[in-house]
Amino acid sequence: MRKLLLKSLLLVFALHVIGCLMTPDKIACLATNKVESVAEYIYRLAYNREIPGMTDEQWNKIVSLYTSYRQSKSAYDSQLKTLNGTLIDYFTQPLPQKAMVMSLQQQINSVETKADESAIASAYEIRKVLTPGQLEEISGQNLDSMFSRVTLTNDQKAVMLPMLKLSAALRDRFNKDLELLQFNQALMLKSPIVNEKELFENQDKINQVQAEIANEDLRLKLKLRKALTWFQLNRLYNSHRSNVFGALGLSKEQNDKVMELHCKREDITTQSRKQEIDMGADLMTAYKNYNSDIKTLSAIQGQIDNVINQARIGESQVVVEIREVLTPEQRNKLVDIVKLENAGKVPPLPYPEETCPAHHH
Repeated sequence: MRKLLLKSLLLVFALHVIGCLMTPDKIACLATNKVESVAEYIYRLAYNREIPGMTDEQWNKIVSLYTSYRQSKSAYDSQLKTLNGTLIDYFTQPLPQKAMVMSLQQQINSVETKADESAIASAYEIRKVLTPGQLEEISGQNLDSMFSRVTLTNDQKAVMLPMLKLSAALRDRFNKDLELLQFNQALMLKSPIVNEKELFENQDKINQVQAEIANEDLRLKLKLRKALTWFQLNRLYNSHRSNVFGALGLSKEQNDKVMELHCKREDITTQSRKQEIDMGADLMTAYKNYNSDIKTLSAIQGQIDNVINQARIGESQVVVEIREVLTPEQRNKLVDIVKLENAGKVPPLPYPEETCPAHHH
């Protein structure tokens, strides 16, 4: 029994390091994704005839541009799927060669950059079909699918659906209260004589309801997390924390080196994301400015792509450097563990321990 428990614990520890030992994180351009989502949103509204004052000429232009955009996106996605698949296959080797990894990553970067440029250009053209007044009317935030990155089982869905329904009912109630309070606020501000005390009391009520909505969102996320396996959470939130003592038979020196490289990798991702957030805000500001031209948007997007491309290269280099720390036997064992994981032959894992004190996810 103790031997079985020991084997299970070692497997758990080994699986915790898979994220940083096997492949680099997939670093996507989130800023471009946000702009793309706006273009998708405009198309859906146009398709449902929900854009105020939309003419047949505008509709035909949007359809033509959107169709061309989807065809272009499909072509780039196909290229990226092939290249990323080749890179992943290469990383299943015990010790990939840096030159080959860098060559593949440069090819991926090139296609990703072209795809981003195409997406920005298409989104720009779709946006320009509408008038400033129409854009003002349809402005809003598009919600992302909460579980788009994981596959849920039927049992998990059965547990989650009642939670979602209950939360939706609460949100409907909160939103109704919020709408009434905001309507009252607007009425008070329209009045020639403003009662400041009543105005601020009403604002306090608005803040309270908004806080309740935010708290309900947080409660729902915490409840839903409990229905997910550790692997799903890891994939959903891109968490790669690990505890590697005892895993793969690492020595103290190996473990320290792996952790050093693992934290170096997280630094690359963190710094890249922070820069992208700053420049992504500039991109969205320029995109929302009706007078912005495509050169302005492309210049900002080019800066973002450069940051992301460097991060991808840095990630790939660190993955190879981590693999170099392992012995040939450890590399082969790691590949065997990954095969077990891919075959679904591992149990749900407990939450891993934090390894990089400087990071708080």
